[in-house]
Amino acid sequence: MVALMRPGIEVPAFIRTHILEHLLADQNLAAQFRHVAFKQEYWEALGARVLGRVLLLVLLLDRLAQRCDLPAGAPPLFRHEANIKSSEQVVQEFLQTRLAGAGDVRHSLRMMTYSTEYVQHARDEADFRVRKPLDLRDGTRLAKLLDNLRRQAAAHPNNGSQPAHSVQSSQSLASAIGTSRLAAAACSSRVPVPDEDLLPSMAFPQNTGKPMDESQMRNNCLRLVRALQQHGLTLQGLVHGAPVGLRDPVSGDNGVAKSLAEGLLRVDQRVTLGMLWQIAMHFKLRRHVDARSLERETARLRRMAAAAAGTAGDAGQQATILSAEDDVALRYFNDPTSQALLQWMRAVCAPSGISINNFTWSLSDGRALCYLIHTYMPEALPQSRIASPELPASADEMARMTGGTEYVTLETLRTNGWTVVYEMGGTIHDNALAAAYKQFVDANFAAAHAAGEALGVPAMLSAEDYLNDGPDELAAILYVALLSEALLKLTAERRAAYVIMEYLRRRLCWRPSYMHASLERFKVVMRRTEAALTIQSFMRMRRQRMR
Repeated sequence: MVALMRPGIEVPAFIRTHILEHLLADQNLAAQFRHVAFKQEYWEALGARVLGRVLLLVLLLDRLAQRCDLPAGAPPLFRHEANIKSSEQVVQEFLQTRLAGAGDVRHSLRMMTYSTEYVQHARDEADFRVRKPLDLRDGTRLAKLLDNLRRQAAAHPNNGSQPAHSVQSSQSLASAIGTSRLAAAACSSRVPVPDEDLLPSMAFPQNTGKPMDESQMRNNCLRLVRALQQHGLTLQGLVHGAPVGLRDPVSGDNGVAKSLAEGLLRVDQRVTLGMLWQIAMHFKLRRHVDARSLERETARLRRMAAAAAGTAGDAGQQATILSAEDDVALRYFNDPTSQALLQWMRAVCAPSGISINNFTWSLSDGRALCYLIHTYMPEALPQSRIASPELPASADEMARMTGGTEYVTLETLRTNGWTVVYEMGGTIHDNALAAAYKQFVDANFAAAHAAGEALGVPAMLSAEDYLNDGPDELAAILYVALLSEALLKLTAERRAAYVIMEYLRRRLCWRPSYMHASLERFKVVMRRTEAALTIQSFMRMRRQRMR
């Protein structure tokens, strides 16, 4: 603060004015000593008051800098080029030249329970932005991502399907922050518990000023993988050729953790992207998708479909279809959130005759996304806007359009649409039909994105991606998750409004005042109607007389 007041330091004018008027001056104190001839007592009183303000300001900033609920992009407390990196150094620099001969003032402050603990490390000043995949091989940026997501999950324990111990994680983290604790974690070889930050326990390149070697990077990646396993992430499927039931004890030298650490160190695209997706699914996707609500909604849609079927034969066929849906969902993803999303999509699209087996080619023509919105918001996306291309009437016509029958059969084509041809590696040889199919896909995605943006869901998919490069499964899962959150929230609001209206209608209709007011309104309407009829008959008779 004293350095900011020096003439050579560039400080904004409003900050300099605020410090001079509110921190280094006191109008009430100046009014008390206004009539004193000698100002020595005034300066002594003002010095004591400024000293108290500075100590309180340092203590406030020290406590704020250690809070666990700070936003992810919060700047550090000290500048990168500053020589002072801790709150204790600020107090020492401020008091050393002004209280000379008073002994160790910091000891006196500790005796008065005044203690500062914030220390700004090199990792707090580092740039964690990722510019190329090679930046992820040391594990520090992924550890920073894990710490930020864990803090967000601890700050909002009721969102999603987070574990119960996350309620206490913010309190344990606040009590765990300190200089000695961070130093001990940095030197320790153990893996931090899920309620602690992972980054302080890792080797950091700026701690020594030298780049890390491969052994330190490998150790960081190994700590990261084991921390992810402690958080409950399933990472066995990312290891190429690893059996499903492979286990990796924390104390073992071989296993899944070591294989994944080597993959991160080699910048293996499959391991790196797969781990990022698992982190996003565990911390982000489950915050937007409530698997239990989706399961209840799926059961409600299936009951409605079974009731609409009517006959016993249709009900038996519906039960067979539902059992097949469960088998597909269990084979598709070993994750309850993805299973719930897939079953919800199948239950919504089943009455429209659209078969949903995955998050890739089943969504490629855009009809499934349109029917998801149409089922809950028919006024925003009517069925007339959902484009459905014509299908061939015979196998010979299908063979002429697709160049043969080795790709798909006529029954499969009628069930899944033209997307099954592209899924099997074929193409549409009829130029007119191919152009019409592209127009249909563009129109469906445009209609789905327009209705989704009205719900607050950003457009993450495009028809060009499906037609040219193939579907992006992870982007489709995230888009369907956001769409389901918006649609189910809207459905819950509409149901709540309907229940409230029914309750008020049933309760108010029996009150005498409500019945009397309703009768009076009815009488007023009847009088107006009679007056209008009388005026109309008079004008009609007058016109006839004038003729």
